[in-house]
Amino acid sequence: MWDWDLQTDVIYFTNIGYEIIDQDFDESLGKGHKWQKLVHPDDWGWVSQLFIAHKNSKIDYFEATFRVLGKSGKEKWILNHGRIIERDEEGIATRAIGTLIDISKQKENEEQLKRLLATKDKLFSIIAHDLRGPVGSFMQVIELLTSDMEITPEMEDALLNDLKDMSKNTFYLLENLLNWSRSQRSEDCI
Repeated sequence: MWDWDLQTDVIYFTNIGYEIIDQDFDESLGKGHKWQKLVHPDDWGWVSQLFIAHKNSKIDYFEATFRVLGKSGKEKWILNHGRIIERDEEGIATRAIGTLIDISKQKENEEQLKRLLATKDKLFSIIAHDLRGPVGSFMQVIELLTSDMEITPEMEDALLNDLKDMSKNTFYLLENLLNWSRSQRSEDCI
């Protein structure tokens, strides 16, 4: 949790709050303006604008997912929820409270899922390409064999042998894909 006195610009963090943002307890860290040094530079602009919009009553609450830079320099993903809970007589925000949640693992999992989906898409593209050739050839040979065109017995034998070879190769391709698929599922279960 955090509790921000907007008049004095002092933020109070719980111990776990310091742990989540990967910082040691430091009284100077509790100044609101210090957040700019903790929030990733690529995120600071929109995060601060979002809080200002809430502070100016344009949105009901503050919620943002952004990166913070820990003491080790490592990025951590944070989900920050907050709300203005006190205003003075003129409606100016004086106090806000909120929570911080470390979602770094979730973000890592999302990135891994994106990579896996890209790999799956590439694999399907390769499989479709590898199957399109033989299936297209099957169609052409069958079309030729069933057409009204005169075909010599030697040509018919050659076409049937081609069909036999293509069907074997396509069967082996599919068999290899099924075996690979089974091996992937058994690895997931380990």
